[in-house]
Amino acid sequence: MKKVFCIVIAMLMVFGLVACSAPAETEADSPTDEKAKTESGDTTETASNEGTSDTTQETTGETVYIGVVTYLTGAKKAQGDEAVKGADLAASQINANGGILGKQLEVVYFDGVDTQQAVVNAVKLALEDDRLSGLCVNCNSIDTLACLTYIQEAGMPTFVAGSAVSIMEAENPYIWQIRTLDSPTGVAMAKFVVEELGCKNPALWSITAESSIATKNEMKETLSGLGIDVPDNMIFSTTEEEQNYAPVAAQIKASGADCLIIHSTPPPIALLAKALDDANIDIPVIGNSGVANSACVESAGDAIEGWYVAAEFLASNDSDAVQNYVDAYVSEYGTDTSPDTATEAYTMAYFFANSCENANSTTDLELINEGISNIKDVDTPRGVGTFHGDHTPWNELYMAKMKDGATVYYSTVTYR
Repeated sequence: MKKVFCIVIAMLMVFGLVACSAPAETEADSPTDEKAKTESGDTTETASNEGTSDTTQETTGETVYIGVVTYLTGAKKAQGDEAVKGADLAASQINANGGILGKQLEVVYFDGVDTQQAVVNAVKLALEDDRLSGLCVNCNSIDTLACLTYIQEAGMPTFVAGSAVSIMEAENPYIWQIRTLDSPTGVAMAKFVVEELGCKNPALWSITAESSIATKNEMKETLSGLGIDVPDNMIFSTTEEEQNYAPVAAQIKASGADCLIIHSTPPPIALLAKALDDANIDIPVIGNSGVANSACVESAGDAIEGWYVAAEFLASNDSDAVQNYVDAYVSEYGTDTSPDTATEAYTMAYFFANSCENANSTTDLELINEGISNIKDVDTPRGVGTFHGDHTPWNELYMAKMKDGATVYYSTVTYR
């Protein structure tokens, strides 16, 4: 599977193959509508059950199944829709290139709705599905953390999109994080404002989620190591449910900060951005990848113009893997570009295929899990992936600047 993306997409462009799901233009046309397994256990699937294989020994079945748990309905549905698009596109390309060990890849979706309990229920449903040889959990860190015990008990090789350090610290042998951890993100952002922007009096803000607080602490510690001690009156937090950010904006303005470093999920970032804009606060702001999330960009609008973002994926990156992926995504879904969220599920599917090939099996879960640890130098839209001892695959982050709703490459920070 090494360096396979460019070859696959070139084949698709020659033969006119496309992914199996059509782009979502309305709620009724969403790619998730006919694929969701809800928390109640009701299912509607476009896939046949023929070729189901046992999970303990290789069979002659024609299909290998991977589960995807994401937000198919509810308040976070936009995030789930992008995960579906990414996974469907990857499966279509993999199948067009001969599948996995000669078998066609089929994705089975499970609905985590928009609550932690619903995600747990969806993961449990997935783990009870004997067809599955792997699992992808495209959900936030707090929701993912609640599922770790069940995944370990089932011995299911699982890729997760959660970036919390606490997921890594759980040392679950079946959990593989495909995003840059929050702690190196915090370190990279702190170094960037000092070494690249020359800031001397930064303020820090995050939501009160565990992962964001931990990242903010990493920012503070890194800044201290660079000779800048951030006082408590320049460190701010709000709950993820907060809707009124005017008081926070006023406090940041009164602090005299010459820049602002933030870490949060996308909705609070958009609210903060609009409050800062309303307060006429004109200082450099740098945030985690949530800044570039499509939902945040749409909601915040011009309020995030000129902001910096520590990005794990940049559509403007001129590498072949990125540009070929973006061309395929745009061609398939009729958009201007691809959001970061779609690349997570896309990359997970390719990592799964690679792990099966490393294991020479599509059914032996232990061998497949071991195969993930042997993934090396796989070229993806998110970078060249090699899984390390901490079960993460990356060494770099991209620093970008928001311009007209898009991320424009600024610099690269190597953190490992």
